[in-house]
Amino acid sequence: MFKRIASLLLMVLMLSSCELGIFGELGNGVSVSQEIEVGDFDRISIPSFVDVYYTQTSDDLSVTLTCDENLSKYYKIEVRNAELIVDCRRAFYNKIDTYLRVCSPSISGVKLSGSGDLYIDKALTIDNNFTIESSGSGDAEIADLTASSATISLTGSGDAKIDRMLVESAEFKSSGSGDIEGKEITAESIAIKTTGSGDCYLGCKDSGNISVQISGSGDVKLRGTARALVNISQSGSGDFDMSGLTLSGR
Repeated sequence: MFKRIASLLLMVLMLSSCELGIFGELGNGVSVSQEIEVGDFDRISIPSFVDVYYTQTSDDLSVTLTCDENLSKYYKIEVRNAELIVDCRRAFYNKIDTYLRVCSPSISGVKLSGSGDLYIDKALTIDNNFTIESSGSGDAEIADLTASSATISLTGSGDAKIDRMLVESAEFKSSGSGDIEGKEITAESIAIKTTGSGDCYLGCKDSGNISVQISGSGDVKLRGTARALVNISQSGSGDFDMSGLTLSGR
């Protein structure tokens, strides 16, 4: 009798594991988009695996989650201290691509501490400083940024890619394995600091003074046009290549 009960329990557990997965519920593969009501925010935090697509709008604010129909209840999306936090309540397995579309008049920065990626594929213009802080494996891709200043800081394995940046001052820091790539950077001052294995490749366009500090194994490569290299400090094994950079000296 005991063996029959044990066998039945084992079958129930096996069937349950098929539906719930080993550590959480499985997505049903039915895509649903759900608008999330949130308050005002000026920063975004992504401590989860959810990808975020951000678009700057004139006055509209909207947050829309696309996910498996049966898993929407497990996402925790809320605003705390003017920060939109994109998180999950428990472990589960999604079948479809899960992402969040965010529209708002402005943001001042994004923090990535999970595996979720950030995409800003349209122009973003703000009056103050803009920051990207990545300590996880999530990547950040920015198409066109105009701001007073910008700070890109990587301490994990996530990469940062910027197609175009127009600022007064720009700071690029990498202390992890994540790479920084800037295709067209225009700034009066540029500071680059690498202390990990991540590389930094910047294309400068009519930029001003550039300072470079390399104390890790990451490489720094500069090209384009700038005024001057005002400081170069190299104490690590990383290489510094400025063969494609033209300095005006003005």
